Amino acid sequence: MNKIKLDYRLSEIASNVTGKVICDIGCDHGKLSYHLLNTGVVDFVYISDISAPSLEKAINLLNYNNLHKKYNAIVSDGFMAYPKDVKIDTAIISGMGGIEIKKILSNNEICVKKYVLQPQHNEYDLKVYLITNCYNILKYYIIKQKDKFYNVIVCEKGERQYEEYELYFGKENFILNKPDFRAYLDFELDKTNKIVECVDENKKIKLNKYLDLIAYAMSRLGD
Repeated sequence: MNKIKLDYRLSEIASNVTGKVICDIGCDHGKLSYHLLNTGVVDFVYISDISAPSLEKAINLLNYNNLHKKYNAIVSDGFMAYPKDVKIDTAIISGMGGIEIKKILSNNEICVKKYVLQPQHNEYDLKVYLITNCYNILKYYIIKQKDKFYNVIVCEKGERQYEEYELYFGKENFILNKPDFRAYLDFELDKTNKIVECVDENKKIKLNKYLDLIAYAMSRLGD
């Protein structure tokens, strides 16, 4: 089989996958699923997309590399068309907004042990949803690819208490203390300071609270 080099974002998602049976919701080109099968990380993959033409790209990639018996392709809005008796070790949901991921999770009726989520935006709304709906966030950290920041969230069913700053900035970011996270805080500080000058007093109160959280996060990182 041919090797495919994943970009940094997809490599980080792949590094959090465990188990032998996984699903890739909104699989797009199928490169991530192909990599996980090709490297022996998983034994079987459910690939799915709401768009049949998009799903066809992933099917063609897997078939071209003789992986016909290693996957099941499903045209589906999230989990909705999945067989109800399916058991998934890790579900990957990436490359879409946090609101859309919330919708997918809220309509899930199949057994999933762990989720690896990569929201493109609205990540705070997604994290609040996870916590209020009894998901335990096992890991949340920020990476930077080129000039864009990406959030990676690993979670499972189960409750845990979170401090407010962890909702915004996670816990692992402070443990890992990567340059990507420092760059993200600098970016958020600069962006928010520019916005706060242009909004009404009610919005300023909320933004100033966020600025306080950024300052607290920076103080935890130290020099």
